[in-house]
Amino acid sequence: MQEGLKQMEKRFEQVHGEIMAIHNEMKQLMRWGFGTLIAVGSLIVAVLRLVP
Repeated sequence: MQEGLKQMEKRFEQVHGEIMAIHNEMKQLMRWGFGTLIAVGSLIVAVLRLVP
């Protein structure tokens, strides 16, 4: 019984680590996406101000 619980706990820790890795990757992608959005938006605003 005790061995089964230790194996289950080990597996939960492994899955938790995998979920945290995915979470960190998503955070990084969201930062890049947001930065790109701000950069492109700024370029569009700058072009629109200069053209007319």
